[in-house]
This record gives sequence, C-alpha cells and structure tokens, in this order.
Amino acid sequence: MWIVVDEPAQRALVERLFRHGNATADRHDDRGDFSRMAWAPTVESVVEHHVATHGVRPTVVATSARTCREPLAFATLRARIAGDEPVLLLVGKAWGLAPELLITADVQLAPIDAGTGFNHLSVRSAMAVLVDRLVG
Repeated sequence: MWIVVDEPAQRALVERLFRHGNATADRHDDRGDFSRMAWAPTVESVVEHHVATHGVRPTVVATSARTCREPLAFATLRARIAGDEPVLLLVGKAWGLAPELLITADVQLAPIDAGTGFNHLSVRSAMAVLVDRLVG
C-alpha cells in the first residue's frame, strides 16, 4: 500500500506513523504492521516504481463518489484483475481525490451504489466494499 502525499509536513507525519506502527506492532497480528506500506510524493512515482519493479505499467483506477466521465463497472474491473492485469487503485479521504487525479487516471470506477442514493462513505467502509466487489 502506498500513501501519496506531496506536502513535507504530511510526509513527516506519515513517516512518523509508519515508525510508530512498526515499533508497536504485535508480530502475531498483521493489523499493526506497517512494513508493507510506503510513502510516495506523486502517483506517477508509484507508477514508475511499479514499472521498474515489475516491468509493466499498472492501470491507474480512480474512485470517487462523483463521476467526471464514463465510469468503469465493478464487474469489468474485477474480470481484468482476475486476468492478472496490474491495477493501481486510487482511494481518497475526506474530500476525496484531487480533480486532476480523477481526470488523469486511466479509468474511473463507478461510485459505490447501494440503491439508497447515498454514496459518501468513510474510507474504511469504502475499502471494505471495494475489496469485496473487486477480489472478494
């Protein structure tokens, strides 16, 4: 998992949280282990790292409660992931992803819809739904 922040003060906070999480992790419980997380200044730097490590560019998929273009259906992305297509899933917090990320991503995933007309969820809830719909 990558945490992408370009603000130096936020980077320092993320690195501090990583150190704290790793120092206090119960080695019998993965929930506190931050060793699989990394910081990056930009989404493009994460893409470049993936290309350098795996030799292929991942499809950058943006998520949002609001759509700015024709969204990709969950079933379509699920099939692509099942076919071993590498995917970088962008998930925002608070006010969501920056508009430029929604525009520059390769595709935008359809908003989570439970049939209620309400589609703004906490990031934890949204991640649970996304994981279930895409790889569950």
